[in-house]
Amino acid sequence: MPVPAAPPAPTPTAIRDALQTALSRASCSLARAMVEGRVVVVSGIVGRNAEPFLRQSIYEARPANTPDDAISVRLEAFDGPYCDVLDTVRPVAAQPMQVGLRDGATRLVEDQYIIPRATLPGFQAYTNFDYFSSDGTVAHLQPSPAFPSKQAGANSLVTIGKAGEGGWQVNPPFGTDMVVVIAASSPLFAPERPQDDSVAAYLAALRTTLDTAAKKGVKLSAGVALVQTVAK
Repeated sequence: MPVPAAPPAPTPTAIRDALQTALSRASCSLARAMVEGRVVVVSGIVGRNAEPFLRQSIYEARPANTPDDAISVRLEAFDGPYCDVLDTVRPVAAQPMQVGLRDGATRLVEDQYIIPRATLPGFQAYTNFDYFSSDGTVAHLQPSPAFPSKQAGANSLVTIGKAGEGGWQVNPPFGTDMVVVIAASSPLFAPERPQDDSVAAYLAALRTTLDTAAKKGVKLSAGVALVQTVAK
């Protein structure tokens, strides 16, 4: 009797699509699946306590007959009160932005200046830069009196902050902070959020605002970056 041929392995594109569906639903994370040659790379950030569940979701979402070496998982786990932040922006992060600090820094020492930047997606957008700290506070870097709401071109690099007087400096508490950038084809908040905002109030308003904007056809994108801060 002839031996039946083994079912073919799924294509990298099929694997990516299956994993991306699972990633879009995974709480306390912001991760993405991308095809790199014959391998699907899953990269992003995840809360340390949520990491085992995310890895399990990736394993369970694999199409049948996916080879073990067809997926590479490169997650960065963090400690900090950011699960609600990620769960709020994940629905609009289908077009993720590259977010980070000037010069590619990921670690800042006390009194160094915080100068975040983001590469916009493929549409003109107003940017919203927020800085979440490990003590549970949020600072609206843009829009703000120093950096008002301003439209930038598609795929452009937007940098805010400065070194010297008027710049934002690292101060206690130290630990893992998070920069969150949201791009929208029209301004999100009118009037702008107060500078002494609370995280709970802001996220509640942001969820409503993003949902309303999406229903109106506003183009949206989001990206995040972790920042390690340390004492001198």
